[in-house]
Amino acid sequence: MFDDNLASAKLNALMKEKWQEAKDHLKQLLNNSRKVVICLDGWSKKGLSCHFLGISACFFDPVANLVRHVVLRLTMICHPHTGEKLAAALNDCLVDWGIEAGKVMMIVSDNGSNMIKAIQLLKDMNVDDACSDDETGTGSDDEDLTEDEASESDQDDEVTVA
Repeated sequence: MFDDNLASAKLNALMKEKWQEAKDHLKQLLNNSRKVVICLDGWSKKGLSCHFLGISACFFDPVANLVRHVVLRLTMICHPHTGEKLAAALNDCLVDWGIEAGKVMMIVSDNGSNMIKAIQLLKDMNVDDACSDDETGTGSDDEDLTEDEASESDQDDEVTVA
């Protein structure tokens, strides 16, 4: 009995360590990418007893020269599935994975009014954050770019809500 508990504790610790290593590796891949596309989907268990939100990311990994698509989070959402709840869940996920708003090129979801509201709320939160950054002087670094580079940078930084 004692040996089983000890073995279980060691296995649990090893799994946590491996999970953290994998998560750190994925964070590094996300950090190396230039832009990220976030995908959202919500669904309910038959009988509407459980509701879930899946959040994934698609990005180009320049080191491996591959496009990657990874699941970042699958979370249970309590009813009702308001835009506020979905925005909070999405924001928590992005913060947890270290994905900054400027790196998000596009968010893809269905046309549900709650999804549209969640994306708009998230966009508004990030606009407010960007405004407060600009007021403190930590905003854009475009003044260090040549005119051609700044024009190209502006085109790359467009965010599309789909």
